[in-house]
Amino acid sequence: DINLPRDASQQVEYGDDIEFSEIESGDLAFFKNKEGKIIHVGILDGEGSIIHASGFVRKDQISKEGILHSETGVLTHNLHSIKRM
Repeated sequence: DINLPRDASQQVEYGDDIEFSEIESGDLAFFKNKEGKIIHVGILDGEGSIIHASGFVRKDQISKEGILHSETGVLTHNLHSIKRM
Protein backbone atom coordinates (compact mmCIF):
# COMPACT_ATOMS: atom_id res chain seq x y z
CA ASP A 1 0.00 0.00 0.00
CA ILE A 2 2.83 2.41 -0.80
CA ASN A 3 2.29 4.79 -3.70
CA LEU A 4 5.47 5.70 -5.54
CA PRO A 5 6.04 7.87 -8.59
CA ARG A 6 6.58 6.13 -11.93
CA ASP A 7 10.24 7.02 -12.51
CA ALA A 8 13.21 5.65 -10.54
CA SER A 9 14.68 9.17 -10.40
CA GLN A 10 11.61 10.24 -8.39
CA GLN A 11 11.25 7.02 -6.35
CA VAL A 12 14.75 7.40 -4.90
CA GLU A 13 13.48 10.44 -2.94
CA TYR A 14 11.30 8.15 -0.77
CA GLY A 15 12.11 5.68 2.00
CA ASP A 16 15.02 5.23 4.37
CA ASP A 17 18.62 4.60 3.33
CA ILE A 18 19.83 1.06 4.06
CA GLU A 19 23.40 -0.22 4.28
CA PHE A 20 24.28 -3.11 1.94
CA SER A 21 24.84 -5.38 4.94
CA GLU A 22 21.29 -4.69 6.20
CA ILE A 23 19.36 -5.67 3.03
CA GLU A 24 16.00 -7.35 3.55
CA SER A 25 13.50 -8.81 1.11
CA GLY A 26 11.48 -6.02 -0.50
CA ASP A 27 14.13 -3.29 -0.24
CA LEU A 28 14.64 -1.27 -3.41
CA ALA A 29 18.04 -0.81 -5.05
CA PHE A 30 18.64 2.25 -7.24
CA PHE A 31 21.23 2.53 -10.00
CA LYS A 32 22.95 5.48 -11.66
CA ASN A 33 24.45 6.27 -15.04
CA LYS A 34 27.89 7.82 -15.65
CA GLU A 35 26.48 11.29 -14.94
CA GLY A 36 25.08 10.16 -11.58
CA LYS A 37 21.41 10.27 -12.67
CA ILE A 38 19.15 7.53 -11.27
CA ILE A 39 18.08 5.41 -14.24
CA HIS A 40 17.06 1.99 -12.87
CA VAL A 41 15.44 0.33 -9.86
CA GLY A 42 14.88 -3.24 -8.72
CA ILE A 43 13.46 -5.23 -5.81
CA LEU A 44 15.90 -7.11 -3.60
CA ASP A 45 15.04 -10.62 -2.40
CA GLY A 46 17.21 -10.47 0.74
CA GLU A 47 19.24 -13.48 -0.44
CA GLY A 48 21.71 -11.79 -2.77
CA SER A 49 19.51 -11.38 -5.83
CA ILE A 50 17.52 -8.59 -7.46
CA ILE A 51 14.38 -8.74 -9.56
CA HIS A 52 14.36 -6.04 -12.22
CA ALA A 53 13.28 -5.31 -15.79
CA SER A 54 16.09 -4.79 -18.27
CA GLY A 55 14.52 -5.55 -21.63
CA PHE A 56 12.49 -8.20 -19.83
CA VAL A 57 12.02 -9.22 -16.21
CA ARG A 58 15.10 -10.98 -14.86
CA LYS A 59 16.65 -12.11 -11.61
CA ASP A 60 20.34 -11.33 -11.23
CA GLN A 61 22.92 -11.14 -8.47
CA ILE A 62 23.49 -7.92 -6.51
CA SER A 63 26.86 -6.72 -5.22
CA LYS A 64 28.10 -3.56 -3.53
CA GLU A 65 29.07 -2.36 -7.01
CA GLY A 66 25.73 -3.12 -8.68
CA ILE A 67 23.93 -5.77 -10.72
CA LEU A 68 25.92 -8.77 -11.93
CA HIS A 69 24.34 -10.51 -14.91
CA SER A 70 23.50 -14.04 -13.73
CA GLU A 71 24.83 -15.71 -16.89
CA THR A 72 27.87 -13.62 -17.77
CA GLY A 73 28.92 -12.14 -14.40
CA VAL A 74 29.28 -8.74 -16.09
CA LEU A 75 28.38 -5.63 -14.09
CA THR A 76 25.36 -4.18 -15.91
CA HIS A 77 24.21 -1.38 -13.57
CA ASN A 78 26.11 0.73 -11.01
CA LEU A 79 24.59 0.81 -7.51
CA HIS A 80 23.61 4.21 -6.19
CA SER A 81 21.64 3.41 -3.02
CA ILE A 82 19.32 1.01 -1.24
CA LYS A 83 16.04 2.16 0.28
CA ARG A 84 13.43 0.62 2.55
CA MET A 85 9.92 1.94 2.03
